Amino acid sequence: MVMDILYGGFFYQTTMSSGHYNKNPCQECEGEGQTVQRRQVSFNVPAGTNNGDSLKFQVGKNQVFVRFNVAPSLKFRREKDDIHCDVDQFYEFLIVFS
Repeated sequence: MVMDILYGGFFYQTTMSSGHYNKNPCQECEGEGQTVQRRQVSFNVPAGTNNGDSLKFQVGKNQVFVRFNVAPSLKFRREKDDIHCDVDQFYEFLIVFS
């Protein structure tokens, strides 16, 4: 059996295959074969990680992709791989301690 499907303004054809239906699916995964599990993991973030970078980490037997959203700092600013900080210094302080 061939079926025409409208998706996003385009028609495409797909074949309908006859398969099996699980009448008694697992209650935990609802027959999908996978479950969503939440666990807390710790890993070291490499130096120089920028906003939007994606890194792959090994968690148990699985690989997890993590995308970083780095919040802007009120104290520090980044220029490429360098981190800058503006410090107010008083002229009198420089004379006494220089």
